[in-house]
Amino acid sequence: MRSIASISVVVILAVYGAYLGSTNLEQVTLHLGFTNFGPALWQALLGSLMAGVAGIVLAFGWPVIRMRLTLRRQARQIRELEQEIHGLRTLPLIEDEAAETATAREG
Repeated sequence: MRSIASISVVVILAVYGAYLGSTNLEQVTLHLGFTNFGPALWQALLGSLMAGVAGIVLAFGWPVIRMRLTLRRQARQIRELEQEIHGLRTLPLIEDEAAETATAREG
């Protein structure tokens, strides 16, 4: 059900985008400071939409990337500490060695 709804939304947006593209064919002039060019209105709208999406992805994506890097670093540190704990668990205790040595001397 969820995938049908997602596909429906994508189809509706595609049809609406095609409608906007076919009705907004007027030429506009964009002054970007360093250059001027005259795309169709729908191309200018699509370009501004893409620029906005790219800005949002950069603005909200950077903290996510930073958190993933922190998570990876901490997971590596946890693995190293678990290996160290495992290594310490397999070492014999000093008291056990002293008891074995005392028992060997007595016997």
